[in-house]
Amino acid sequence: MNEEEGKSMLGLNLKHQSAVAGVVTLAATLAGPVAAQNAAGPRLEEPDILIRTFERTLEEGQERAEFRLPITADTAIEILVPEALDPRLDPVVEVVSANGSLMVRDDDGGPGMSAFARVYSERAQDLVVRISQSSGGTASSAMPFEIQVRPSDYRPPKVEDFQRLLLGAPDRTIPSGEGSEFVFSGAAGDIWVFDLVSEEGTADPILQVFDFQGTGSTPVAGDDDGGDGLNSRLAFRLPSSGNFRIKAGSLNQGEGAMTLKVSKPVEKVVQDTQMIGVNDTQSAEIAAYSSVGGEEPFVEYRLSDAAWAALSSGQGVIDLKRQDGGEGDPLLEVGLRSSLGFAVIDSNDDIGAGNVDARLLVNFGALTEEERKSFRIRAKGSFGSSGTFDLTVTAAE
Repeated sequence: MNEEEGKSMLGLNLKHQSAVAGVVTLAATLAGPVAAQNAAGPRLEEPDILIRTFERTLEEGQERAEFRLPITADTAIEILVPEALDPRLDPVVEVVSANGSLMVRDDDGGPGMSAFARVYSERAQDLVVRISQSSGGTASSAMPFEIQVRPSDYRPPKVEDFQRLLLGAPDRTIPSGEGSEFVFSGAAGDIWVFDLVSEEGTADPILQVFDFQGTGSTPVAGDDDGGDGLNSRLAFRLPSSGNFRIKAGSLNQGEGAMTLKVSKPVEKVVQDTQMIGVNDTQSAEIAAYSSVGGEEPFVEYRLSDAAWAALSSGQGVIDLKRQDGGEGDPLLEVGLRSSLGFAVIDSNDDIGAGNVDARLLVNFGALTEEERKSFRIRAKGSFGSSGTFDLTVTAAE
């Protein structure tokens, strides 16, 4: 049996049908004996929208279940895999096009732990729907689940429907409520830094970036509290050239307008930045959080030219340790300094196993020349703790 023969046919054909008075509605019709045997029966949830429910099982020893889903041209569908049938299964849904490219993947995009996917196809094709468990691996025993499929009036957004964000443009005011969406574009590898700030009111800013051409609801990047306090700061590296969509809103639907700022990492000389080399140890004295009037203290470092020469083609290890007999809980951050401030790329608090020292493995070879100029290391105290820490940078073995 080949791979195609091993996939079950859901037997669902989706097509446009003309309704009375010229109103176009979407209807789902089951096709063939497979559908008659496997469909749990249509449920009319809303006028003119039919939901088809299929009961399936992730068999013991099976990593994922796959099904073919034929749809017609210019059609959108929504797929929901509820969490209710088997509490052991936290479902993940993937939809793959006929040419094998992943269109959307979702874990908990539906209610609770339900998986949800929305896809649109310009052409008629057989999609492949894959269901697996979020924990990975194979099923330890049979796990039943449902697949609910219904047509959707969704159509991919058009670039001209959004306001475009440009570097150096004035800040944008984001109203409270559902927030605002914008489009931005660049080349693969470019890094954009976004800040969403709530200076007054109760809004909790959140940023989400989506692939503009994608049909899923899962963001490719996002940030909640990466800025000061509850504010958001996101350093986003474009995975490919083209357009991306960013949504700026409030996590708690709080009141008060927010400000969206856009920048790109740039070289900026900072007076308090210290230089550090490979196999060099620098001492960082961190004051308690409350002793500096509410501003979180840190010591910032940049790598020397000799350090970049030694690390540019590989990985390095950054350690932030308490001095012998010292107190405090070191917190280590690496990121990019932009015209708006510092955007964290990675951080570490505790190495683990009772060791409160901090350590990061950094792939320095993956950084561009521009990113190296704005790359910074910050030594801080976790949860506002104070202490004297030693920072060391070494080449990874």
